[in-house]
Amino acid sequence: MRCVVLGMAVVVWLVAARPAAAQEARQLVPATGEPLLCRLTAISDAWEVRYQSEEGPGTMAAADVAWWGAPAKLRSRRGVQTTDGALVVLANGGIVPADVLGVADGRLLLGSLAFDEFELRLTQVRALLFRPPADVARRDAWIAAASETDHTADRLLLANGDVLQGRLLAINDGAITFDAGSGPLPAIDAQRVAAVALNPATLRTAEPTSLQAWVGFTDGTRLLASSVVLTNDQVQVQSAGHTFQTHPARLCWFQPLGGRVVYLSDLEPVGYRHIPFLSLAWPYQRDANVLGRPLRVDGQWYAKGIGMHSRSRLTYVLDGNYTEFAAEVALDEAAGPEGSAVCYVFVGRELKYRSPELVPGAAPIAVRVPLADAESLTLVVDFAARGDVQDHVDWLNARLIRAE
Repeated sequence: MRCVVLGMAVVVWLVAARPAAAQEARQLVPATGEPLLCRLTAISDAWEVRYQSEEGPGTMAAADVAWWGAPAKLRSRRGVQTTDGALVVLANGGIVPADVLGVADGRLLLGSLAFDEFELRLTQVRALLFRPPADVARRDAWIAAASETDHTADRLLLANGDVLQGRLLAINDGAITFDAGSGPLPAIDAQRVAAVALNPATLRTAEPTSLQAWVGFTDGTRLLASSVVLTNDQVQVQSAGHTFQTHPARLCWFQPLGGRVVYLSDLEPVGYRHIPFLSLAWPYQRDANVLGRPLRVDGQWYAKGIGMHSRSRLTYVLDGNYTEFAAEVALDEAAGPEGSAVCYVFVGRELKYRSPELVPGAAPIAVRVPLADAESLTLVVDFAARGDVQDHVDWLNARLIRAE
């Protein structure tokens, strides 16, 4: 299979992927306490995190970490082949920007800035998106369309809008071989193909573990990991049934799931009510804005959060085992220039927080509310200057902190 790779192309992306000399220091936000600027120096297979800050070395259980760093913007080499600069959507929702170097015998050969050359089984991949648009909203729509699960065969989504169903056989030198049910079709130029969506019934992912983590790299790769091991020489990530390995300098984001931080988007509320300004009703969204698109503020993508619209309220019953509610609140990028809103946090019937007016383009505002012995938590989004026009509010990383 490796014979499909042009030698010159390999040299180009290997040079482009050469790692930096050292990992950058980034902000570590603990479940409780103040953030600190540090480099991650080790993560053990028992989820123990070691870091180096200006004050010296330190150790923290991953379960006590809210996050370190932030996801990077997606970028790839965009080389000489029409299948270069693609996005690979993994079976578990992770995304890897990569050059598609070939497909044969159920295996996918890729070259990326994060992982150099590596292989995946097609059963580990949900979709391949070729030449994704630079416009973020259009790219999000592409990813969503290619990731749909309402089909029982591989799908070839052509650039002209046509869709073929059948089975992906091969990709070689920018040409795609596809069987639409009556034998292989003539090779299709990848320039004519927007995406390949693999049969959802064939996808294989590992069972979720009690502690997982989102892990991000400097090329924009984001992986939902069941295991992360970081040493001086290597970071090794288990995700979607594959072991990804790369240099520690490429690591830029680590966000554990399943520890002391409990995200509201993973809980069931006991009540939600939206009161339209006129007649349009808006549901709340988990890990998405109110339009159902990824959470984004000022160009930054967020994995966790709640999307709400004015005027609405969302209530959770608490078990008394949480010490604090925290979030960063802002208008989503999708609000455009018109949105304006004010947010409130109630603990029981008591108002504990009122935000300033949220306006487009403003940085997220940190919210922290004590919850000792609290029985309920309610988030409220209300109108501000312009009624409910474009009031797409994001409660970014909306989270409860478990008592120790």
